[in-house]
Amino acid sequence: MELLAAFALGIAGSLHCLGMCGPLALALPQPSTLGKRSLVLGRLSYNVGRVAMYAVLGALIGIGGTGLAIAGAGQYVSIVAGSLMVVMAVIQLALHRSVVPAWLTARVSAIVRSVVGRQLARPHAGSLFVIGLVNGLLPCGLVITALVGSVTAGTLFGSMAFMAAFGVGTIPSMLVASLGASMVSLSMRQRLRLAAPVLAFLVGGAIIVRGMDLGIPFVSPKISTANHHQGASCCSHSQP
Repeated sequence: MELLAAFALGIAGSLHCLGMCGPLALALPQPSTLGKRSLVLGRLSYNVGRVAMYAVLGALIGIGGTGLAIAGAGQYVSIVAGSLMVVMAVIQLALHRSVVPAWLTARVSAIVRSVVGRQLARPHAGSLFVIGLVNGLLPCGLVITALVGSVTAGTLFGSMAFMAAFGVGTIPSMLVASLGASMVSLSMRQRLRLAAPVLAFLVGGAIIVRGMDLGIPFVSPKISTANHHQGASCCSHSQP
């Protein structure tokens, strides 16, 4: 269920990616300059690089999530993470702006453009993979929202899988951007980009409900009772 939510978030936010990451995708060697095999290999390398970076970021988040889960705070992590996702979604819907400060976006984007420029000087599958990696580092409200959601997986590999599924969901828009963003009009893009914060709001709400320990299978499973019994069992065994 978590992976499906992450994939759906990537799909919903894919048109948002056209505005944020589209310029980089458009800078890639275009079909007219490449053979069919090179084009497919290059686009595949670029997108694999992006997904790989998202997975790495998920792993870093997962380290903290694992520690919190071991400490027995997984339930509270779900409530806090879900609340943050809802707040960020509301900010994007109400203010029509990213939750990432503009100065941070500008500074990181300048560094990314520098790296991309050097890699484009010798375009091949390896350089396009590197471009995909650095593209994954762009400060983006959508990616941050996904990272917040990934912490609820509670394990390093769970968070990695969450972010990888999110990255795979963004691939269709990146293919559109790299092969011709004109396929999607600007007005249509602006209308449909609202799908990302709306879905983030819904996913955040579902994560909050899951952390509320309501005893509803698959939706909000009962976890505190099991933990309590486990703790009580340990204590009873320690009695003389």
